[in-house]
Amino acid sequence: MNVLIIEDENRNANRLVRLLHEIEPTAQVSGPATSITEAVQMLTAESQPDLVLADIQLTDGLSFEALRQTDCQAPVIFTTAYDEYAIQAFKFNSLDYLLKPINAEELKQAIDKVKRITPTSVPPLAQLLEAMKASQYQYRERFLVPFRDEFLMVPVSAINHVFTENRKVFLRLNDGTQHTVGTSMDELERQLNPQHFFRPIASILLLSIACAASLPTLVASSWLR
Repeated sequence: MNVLIIEDENRNANRLVRLLHEIEPTAQVSGPATSITEAVQMLTAESQPDLVLADIQLTDGLSFEALRQTDCQAPVIFTTAYDEYAIQAFKFNSLDYLLKPINAEELKQAIDKVKRITPTSVPPLAQLLEAMKASQYQYRERFLVPFRDEFLMVPVSAINHVFTENRKVFLRLNDGTQHTVGTSMDELERQLNPQHFFRPIASILLLSIACAASLPTLVASSWLR
């Protein structure tokens, strides 16, 4: 089985490769494609994958765009750190989704599901895209952040504010702890609900409306960094 991984976070990609080799020792794994451009290049290569494991949210957009551009015919298992992207739309016979951090047993079940399908049973990608379009978009509700040797699920409700320091983006939580995220401030501004977050200073921080009273102090400290 030839498997293509589309994933822009090295830690997640490495975990997928390790799990794939545990489940399918003979699998030939290519990638990871870390952007829409790289994914298009790999999907249009001479050797086509038998299975695609695709992260939904890439740094330059959604992996759906790469699949649309290439008219991908291989079965796709989507992976995501949050479930705002019309998860039920992926529940076709030949498509599945996995929430990060990826569970080995769930990945095995998804691969077994793919093995049971026939080429004629793979629904056209257009069906998935139409289901996406018809669904109601929701803003991001959680983050998956590296924590020691594992991952930590952080709900958006636990975030006090977001700031940049030394070109890195940090989530500052209500309990005083903070975590780095591999997402730009511009992308976070699009992902977070504007009813709860706003951006008082360009490229400096996003602030939860719940802590707006702390704005003068946060703004002052941001200029001192």
